Amino acid sequence: MSGPQVLPGRYTARLTVGDKTLEKPIEVRLDPLLNVPLADLQLQSNHTMALRDMQNSTNEALKWLDGTKEQLEGIQKRVKDAMPDAPAELTKTMTENLQQVDILLKKLARPADIPSYMLGPQLIERLGALLGGIDRPNAAPTI
Repeated sequence: MSGPQVLPGRYTARLTVGDKTLEKPIEVRLDPLLNVPLADLQLQSNHTMALRDMQNSTNEALKWLDGTKEQLEGIQKRVKDAMPDAPAELTKTMTENLQQVDILLKKLARPADIPSYMLGPQLIERLGALLGGIDRPNAAPTI
């Protein structure tokens, strides 16, 4: 997985392994055949960083929902084992909660076992496509 492009400028690459750190200066230059104002590149960078942050937030939400689903399924199993005749309202509420988590999961990411033609791209895939479309060219984003 790649991230957003960096702006032209001087950077320091740093590699740390254990207590050893190696550093190397790097200069990123724009292709001399391109005539792109720095302001356009800055605008592009701002949008790609915002999209990257949205992707990170969506991935964190997916992890949280996966954990929540696992916990709810564990609780549901323990209740069924401990209370075979659990009140209908309790079992209904547990089932509804699991369904709500599944709905949210499917809105954020398409499950691996469902082909894209059946569900279409979900939020995480749409963010990735948008990020790729904005980050590929060296130009300001367009509407």
